[in-house]
Amino acid sequence: MFDDIQRNFLMNPRSGLRVRPFRQAHISRHTDKELVKLSKYLRDIANDCDDFTKLNHRRWQHYDHRKHR
Repeated sequence: MFDDIQRNFLMNPRSGLRVRPFRQAHISRHTDKELVKLSKYLRDIANDCDDFTKLNHRRWQHYDHRKHR
């Protein structure tokens, strides 16, 4: 699950990943890179990890797949 509201993960705390909110879409849609970064992160962990729930996703934007191989 991906969401920008922390409380939405209460029932499944290890199965969610918090992303930044997408605000002012009419202004920021051309510069927003959150989904681009998220897709890279998901590809990297798909290659490095067998269990999504075992990772700490708090700093997912700074994940370095080279350290986890």
